[in-house]
Amino acid sequence: MASGLLTDLYEINMAASYLRRGMIGRATFSLFVRRLPANRGFLVTAGLDDCLEFLEGFHFTVTELDYLERTGRYGPDVLRSLERMRFTGERLGGPRGVGGVRR
Repeated sequence: MASGLLTDLYEINMAASYLRRGMIGRATFSLFVRRLPANRGFLVTAGLDDCLEFLEGFHFTVTELDYLERTGRYGPDVLRSLERMRFTGERLGGPRGVGGVRR
């Protein structure tokens, strides 16, 4: 389930703030490790496929948007933008299913 309400309210408030200011450009999110912990020769990652699957289906349902409207925190323009919001990005890096990166 890729419910928009599975994020915290802070992120929705930030999105609303950006939308009100006309900040609708492309956003970039990076996941990286600066260095491996001492005495470690590899790093295992888990859940990346689940995260990407969530992002690909991310949306707000009509019920969720009704809830957000009832909070009184968001105006009609923000709610319309949230309704249309979909992940349209791309993954740059290793292939899907990679479980770790060697040093």
